[in-house]
Amino acid sequence: MKAALACALLAAASASGQVPFDWAVPGQTSWVDVTETPGPRGEAMALASATSRLLPVALWEHYLERFTAAGFYVPPPEAQLQVAGALQLTGLDVEREVSYTVLLRALPARRGTRLLLSATSVGPVRRTSPGAPLVPGASSVLTTRLEGAEVVSYAVAQPPDEVRSFYVQVLPSQGWRATGPGVFALGDRRLEITLQPLSAGRTGVLLRLGLQNVSGSSSTSTAPP
Repeated sequence: MKAALACALLAAASASGQVPFDWAVPGQTSWVDVTETPGPRGEAMALASATSRLLPVALWEHYLERFTAAGFYVPPPEAQLQVAGALQLTGLDVEREVSYTVLLRALPARRGTRLLLSATSVGPVRRTSPGAPLVPGASSVLTTRLEGAEVVSYAVAQPPDEVRSFYVQVLPSQGWRATGPGVFALGDRRLEITLQPLSAGRTGVLLRLGLQNVSGSSSTSTAPP
């Protein structure tokens, strides 16, 4: 029933030779495979559409638990790209360099949820942020724009303390000034750094670069989905 998506996900995760993440939609009432297709930047992407009897919030919580249990790096709510009228959640498999995203829209009359499921190979699509350095050896780099801010997430083999030391040493040499724990300022720009311990001593890094307002806080708002 899910053969096309399974084959596409296996292709996206081929570097590891392991079985990829299984969506296993709770309360599933339909499933439509979409064959593997190039993403907007040429990356390998696998898509599928499904419906479920469950409501969007319940499914969002389900996949948050699944992503976390699978050891994926899940960016905090303020870094999750959201779509009007829907809930969206992204988890990054840093070992296989595959990004998994689920988009959830309520069906009319609260009859359930329509899901758009995607798996994207992010290994070949790496670039550094023009506003902040990345720790050497960074992998699975994802860059998005969110409410006027640039959000960069990536993973490194170093533990959090080493990553923190890297930024404390490197950023001042580039003109950044520390204004708080994990927060730096350069002119009218504000950089927030969030670290998340991963398995095997690795670290997930989230860089959020935006403009400061007159009070010195970031001009972008943060709100959970």
